Amino acid sequence: MPPPYHLDFQRWIYLNQESPHLNRAKFRKLHRIFNWTMTYREDADIYYPYSNVVQRTIQLSSEEFESELVQTLSQKKNLVAWLVSNCGAPSQRDEIVRNLRAIIPVDVYGECGSLQCKHEENGRQEQCFTDISNSYKFYLAFENAVCQDYVTEKAYTSYLNTSY
Repeated sequence: MPPPYHLDFQRWIYLNQESPHLNRAKFRKLHRIFNWTMTYREDADIYYPYSNVVQRTIQLSSEEFESELVQTLSQKKNLVAWLVSNCGAPSQRDEIVRNLRAIIPVDVYGECGSLQCKHEENGRQEQCFTDISNSYKFYLAFENAVCQDYVTEKAYTSYLNTSY
């Protein structure tokens, strides 16, 4: 907990990359202490997203790309995975996955599923994403709360672990 006051010449910045749903009560106690915000929100004083997505130039012909994609996907033996630790999120993502599982198989890893990543107990979640990317054709990334400008870090992590 920061001191209850700061000197007039000091500038304090509230830094947060989580959705407000997880931090609302904490922020209410602190909001009068900070001069500026530094968050994923585009209207923050300092815009600071988890990451960004840029278009990549592919040096392959469409036939070569299609061949590489088919080869990569044929090596992946599972269809859909979801790694999640916050069950019952306000975004209702659990319900979306439950409905999807009625149609196709979805393997759920983490606190909310029956599967565990072999690396998760060592705090190596990045390796879990790599393992999932290597063996699944699709990865689900849902927000825990629907908030302006918020994109979960898991969406960016899945892009970074894409094997094609």
